[in-house]
Amino acid sequence: MRTPLAWLVCLAAMAGMLLVQQKIDNRSRRRIAEDRAYVLLTAMEADRHVTSKIIKPALWEEFGKETFVVEAMSSSFGARNVFNRIREQYPDYHFKHSCFDPRNRRNLADAAELEVLNVFLQHTELEEWSGVQVIQDEERWVVAKPIFHKTRCAGCHGNPSDAPQDILETYGSEYAFGRKDGDLIGALLVSVPLQTATGHAPSPWIPQALGASLIVFPFLFALRAGRYTPTP
Repeated sequence: MRTPLAWLVCLAAMAGMLLVQQKIDNRSRRRIAEDRAYVLLTAMEADRHVTSKIIKPALWEEFGKETFVVEAMSSSFGARNVFNRIREQYPDYHFKHSCFDPRNRRNLADAAELEVLNVFLQHTELEEWSGVQVIQDEERWVVAKPIFHKTRCAGCHGNPSDAPQDILETYGSEYAFGRKDGDLIGALLVSVPLQTATGHAPSPWIPQALGASLIVFPFLFALRAGRYTPTP
């Protein structure tokens, strides 16, 4: 084997090693981001469950169904405020109860969220969706679960005339009414940036590249100096 060809073979081998390691690194970042997103989504679902299945029924039993205290009985309000506390420690994380026609307009779906909601519209059998979205020039791992209207929600989201007076006084009668059983309302959506999924530790391919250099370059210099002759 001639020296120039040996250089090319070794350099190609090192490049291949780095590409493989980079793919492994990317998969690792995605797996970490996905795990973190699922933990966050589970926490938000748990908070919503406590509000809608425990706190709200207890308050209705005590004060009647004409009562609706937003701070205590809105599952969206509760989850959003719990997440606001989480975000103080994890400012790169994102959670939203994203909707087509929300009562609280801060929950209105943006362009990126509408892409996910439309997936659920087209594939009603899906129980969740996850994948990478580029949001404001940043790659993020997104996990979303659809929310469908159920019959038990008709009292607050059916005919405005049947809604608690507290809701009408707080939000009016324009939004989030007229829903039917099975309608797609929106989705619970969380996202974590892939860029910071592994924290601030150096990427694993960097030490791999240094190790490969320590192996390959002495060999190349030996070839160059004529101290080593590869077997033909």
